[in-house]
Amino acid sequence: MMTMQEKSVTWVVYRKTIHKRPDSICAVCQQSEWDAMELARPGYHHLVRAGIPTEVEAEMVARSEPTAGPATEAQARPSLGSTDPDLRNTKSSQEVQ
Repeated sequence: MMTMQEKSVTWVVYRKTIHKRPDSICAVCQQSEWDAMELARPGYHHLVRAGIPTEVEAEMVARSEPTAGPATEAQARPSLGSTDPDLRNTKSSQEVQ
């Protein structure tokens, strides 16, 4: 049997700031844990969504969020071996200069 406190637990998804890294990852925690983190370091992490009724749903939201941070060089330009003829001969801005 669930207690009233267990029934009222909500979950949040937030972007976790990683020291000395430009990218971030999504994480999940209970609302009470988020409140404690915000109290300790206001604004350090970025809230994505609050009030999620189940941990499973929160995990799904976290996984659906795109990763944050700058694109790597490999992501920023197409592969030289690309099968798309429009991309095969594309030069990056560094190569043109």
